[in-house]
Amino acid sequence: MVLVLVVAGTACESNGRGLSDAPSGTIPERQVRFELEPDRFFGWEELTESPRELTIEEEKAGGGVLSRPISIAEGGDSSLFVLDADFQKVAVFSWDGGFKRVVLGGYGEGPGEFVSPYDIDLDESGRLFAFDGHNNRVSIFSESGLFSTSFNADTHNTVEMKAEGGEVFIHRYFPPRTRGYFVQTFSEDGTFEGEFARATAQDADLQFHGARGSLGKGRNGEILFAYPAPSTWTTSSRPQERIGVAFHPDARGEQVSENGFDLVVTRVGTRGIAQLPDGRIVISWFIRPTREVPRSYYLDVMTSEGQYLGSYEFPDSVLPGRMISSRFGPYLYFTSHGGLIPGVWRFRLVRKTGEAK
Repeated sequence: MVLVLVVAGTACESNGRGLSDAPSGTIPERQVRFELEPDRFFGWEELTESPRELTIEEEKAGGGVLSRPISIAEGGDSSLFVLDADFQKVAVFSWDGGFKRVVLGGYGEGPGEFVSPYDIDLDESGRLFAFDGHNNRVSIFSESGLFSTSFNADTHNTVEMKAEGGEVFIHRYFPPRTRGYFVQTFSEDGTFEGEFARATAQDADLQFHGARGSLGKGRNGEILFAYPAPSTWTTSSRPQERIGVAFHPDARGEQVSENGFDLVVTRVGTRGIAQLPDGRIVISWFIRPTREVPRSYYLDVMTSEGQYLGSYEFPDSVLPGRMISSRFGPYLYFTSHGGLIPGVWRFRLVRKTGEAK
């Protein structure tokens, strides 16, 4: 089965090295060039069908069954780590979708326990980092779940976390007023080290009214940050640049009427960013639904220098959540907990039939 996209708009060229050359106020065309082929689903396995007997802790945590997967990370051996907010656990699956084990889980404030878990990540050595919003705590574990250390930093309004090279990168929903950067960097003992991705007035407006940026990982240990308005980004190695195509240069909060209430919302916003092994950048984003316009989710595909390659539109039945890429091919993982069966999908990104490479 292949999911096919349909996108329309007006034309615009990218300069290939940074922001689009489109005149302010225009909406560039997103061209129909990519498809997603469903490759594997993770997260629905009856406990009685497990290939081995589950431990008591795993049975309490629901084994390989997922209820509300909200964060994912891929291990060096192609294992998939999934954070489930309802079961308060981190479950591990093999590349072929089989349930392997629960490495962390349980409600509480002790090591390996969660109250309000929000994000996980694996660093280059395979260590597992977990962020708990209730405890304002980043905890570090071995890949098997053995507790190492934790730190409490100024992590208020944290929405995403990445770990790489002995540093922890934290993205806040609202940048600190005193500095105005989206991403702060901490050492593993919680010492503040720096920041990047400065927020403009447009960024601040979009964030305040419901859009947000997104953290991702690139090749060679780079940290990526996609700005709230699709589809521009920066990296930890090029923190002064905005790369990509400004598809919505005039996006702002606007007033709408829904169910008898006047609301100020944003029409568009970024959902995620990832880099494929071949260097291509993928940004997921949304259009907010109204009475006239249905909810829509998209992917934009670009080169690492910002040249636009094409887009993909998700069908109405799919509500993609967190996104990461695989290091083992042109695959993208998405969490999904809005459908009948919550879990994680792995898709293969391919060019639409008939499209030249």
